[in-house]
Amino acid sequence: MKKKFLISVALISIVILLYFCRIPFQKNCCDAPVIRWKFALYTSECNDESGCNFNKIEKTGLGEYLSLKDINCPCSDFENPNKENASVDDSLPELIPYEKFLENVKTKRKTITEINEAKNYLFEIFDNNIPEYWIGTKWDFNGTTREPKIGAIACGYFITNILTDIGFEIHRTKLAQAPSSEMINNLCVNIKRLSEFDELIKYIQQQPDNSILLIGLDFHTGFILKTKAEIFFLHSNYIYKEGVIKEKIEKSLALKSSKSFMIGNLSENKGLITKWMTSE
Repeated sequence: MKKKFLISVALISIVILLYFCRIPFQKNCCDAPVIRWKFALYTSECNDESGCNFNKIEKTGLGEYLSLKDINCPCSDFENPNKENASVDDSLPELIPYEKFLENVKTKRKTITEINEAKNYLFEIFDNNIPEYWIGTKWDFNGTTREPKIGAIACGYFITNILTDIGFEIHRTKLAQAPSSEMINNLCVNIKRLSEFDELIKYIQQQPDNSILLIGLDFHTGFILKTKAEIFFLHSNYIYKEGVIKEKIEKSLALKSSKSFMIGNLSENKGLITKWMTSE
């Protein structure tokens, strides 16, 4: 009797331990690492400053926890989207080589002496030039390409590679592999955490026109471009592994599928922009 009791206590203890322990799943859901927790699967994002955020992957339970069923990631739930108007510019003009474009950026930014001029030029780069070169580059979770339309690019590397290419002195690899919150905290000002899409729109509308913002989602990250008339999401899109796209935010499945948002304004970071004007 005592032996059965001890066995029962041991089994109950193991079940309780497994329920509360967060165990790495060794797989990714869309653009986020997955953990086993509470007999379901969660995506996780952690950093030293803000701690950890965990989001349960819907429709997961004990079967997925035990790897008896496949993960039903949110990015696999979408119907095939109507891509009309998804990419802002499908017919790209003849371009000079990317390396030559980067040389031109370096030359011009070193002639700029006013921070407002620098911000306007930076916005022109992100609103026009980066989409011209990078739209059509495919997404992959491990993608790190430095060449537009050659190879694949993950969402974090898309941000840090571009910033490094045009002259920002940042920890390119470290920030690309870190949670998006770390990248936003390092590079942005006016940072907010939001839980509703309408709150996100309101925040963006309060930012100056021609702002470049960084946003972190449940599974993803990218640039938000705010013009006087419209707001765009420039990112390496994980949905259907589409890759780099510039789309109106109201049409973005990646944005609308997220339950949390962390966003900050990169172009209003005067210290960062000032260093960019003079960096080598």
